[in-house]
Amino acid sequence: MAENRDPVKLAPRITVIIPTFNRERWLPRSIASVQNQTFQDWELLVVDDGSTDQSMALLESFAAEDARIQVLRNCRGKGVSGARNTGIDAARGDYVAFLDSDDEWMPSHLEKSLVALDQYDGAVQACSASAERRLEATGETFGASLGVGGELNPDGVGEQVVLQAAEVLESYIQGKGPLEIQTFVIRREALGDTRFPEDLRIGEDGFFFASLADRGLGVLRLFDPHAIMWAHDANTTSAGGRQLSAHELIRLYEDLEGLGEKTLASFELTVDQRRRIRHMMAAGRFWQIGYHGHLQQKHYAEARSCFRRAMRWEPRNLRFWKTYLLSYLRQGWLR
Repeated sequence: MAENRDPVKLAPRITVIIPTFNRERWLPRSIASVQNQTFQDWELLVVDDGSTDQSMALLESFAAEDARIQVLRNCRGKGVSGARNTGIDAARGDYVAFLDSDDEWMPSHLEKSLVALDQYDGAVQACSASAERRLEATGETFGASLGVGGELNPDGVGEQVVLQAAEVLESYIQGKGPLEIQTFVIRREALGDTRFPEDLRIGEDGFFFASLADRGLGVLRLFDPHAIMWAHDANTTSAGGRQLSAHELIRLYEDLEGLGEKTLASFELTVDQRRRIRHMMAAGRFWQIGYHGHLQQKHYAEARSCFRRAMRWEPRNLRFWKTYLLSYLRQGWLR
C-alpha cells in the first residue's frame, strides 16, 4: 500500500466527498470517522448546499485544524446530487469515495477497499461494501445492506463477488439495490463524465450506479460491513414504519414514475426490461396515485385521469379496465 503523502504538495490517493445541508448535529461524527481511518492518504471535500444552521462555522473550524479538509459551498441549493457532483468536479484523488453527513465509516473502510481492489490489478475499478443500519435513539441495529439477490447480508466475513455491469443494471431495475453509496469507492478516471442526476428527487444513487453499469463498469461487492447508516427523525431512513398521507403517497409515486421515465430514456435496455419498467410505472400511477391517492379520497376526475394515463402504458390490463369503469358508478360502491 502506498505510504502517506504530503496532502498539500501531492494529490491524495483518495478524495472523500461529504454532501451536507443543515447537519451540524451529525457532521462531527462523520468527519471524525474519516479522520480515524487506518488509511490516511486522503482529502475530504465537504460540500455545503446552502445550510442555514451553524454547519459552515463548524466546517471552517475543522478545515482550520486539518489541512486535508476543504469546504466547498454551492452558490444555490442543488440537492444531494448536485453537492456530490460539485465534489466530483473538484476531486484530485486517484479514487473517489462517498459518505453522507449523518452516517459514519468503520475505521478500516478505505484500507480494506483499496486492498480488495488491488487484488484485481485494475480489472475492477470500483467496490461497494455492506452497511449496518442503526436507530439513532437506541443504537439498535435494525437492518443491513441487501445482498446480490436482494437478500440480507450472507454470513461469513470476507466474502466478495464481482458484479458484472449487466447484473448491476438488472438489480437496479428490480429495485434490489445491492450497492451502497456510503461505501462506494471508484477510480476517478473510471467516472468519466458520469454524474449524479440532479433532476431526480428519489433513486439518485441507484440511477448513478446504473449509469456506470450502462457504460460497462462492473463493481466488486464486499459483504463485510464498512459503514453505519443512522436512522433519525431528520432523514428518510427513519420513515419506513410511518403511514404516508395521501399527498405524500402521490408525491412518492410521481417521483418513482419520473425515475422510470428517465431510466427508459437513458439506458440500453432489453425488451423485457422495458416492459417491466412500464408495468411498474403503470401500476404505481393506477393503484397508488389513482386509486389510493385520489379515488379513495373521492377525487374522481383526478383518479380517472391517472387511470387513463396508466392504461395507455398497459392497454390490455383487465384489472385496470374493470376499476376504471366501476369508478363511473355510484360512489357508494367504495367501502
